Amino acid sequence: MICPHCSSQEFRKLIPFGKFEYARCEMCGLVTTSPMPSLNEISDYYTEKVQGGNYSRFNTETEKQKQNIFRSYLKI
Repeated sequence: MICPHCSSQEFRKLIPFGKFEYARCEMCGLVTTSPMPSLNEISDYYTEKVQGGNYSRFNTETEKQKQNIFRSYLKI
């Protein structure tokens, strides 16, 4: 594994996280996942979170706020 920040190859394993684990670069201190997920894995992860995970409640609340703002402008 190569650090995306300083290009060091010296990492210390920290804790497991699903099929990855967190590791800290011994040179610059950056904490990253090991192995690094592919762009497709990252995209799939966040797509899943937006559609039904951590962000679904946020999206619902944001949509309600937008509707309230639009309604207030329509009342003028």
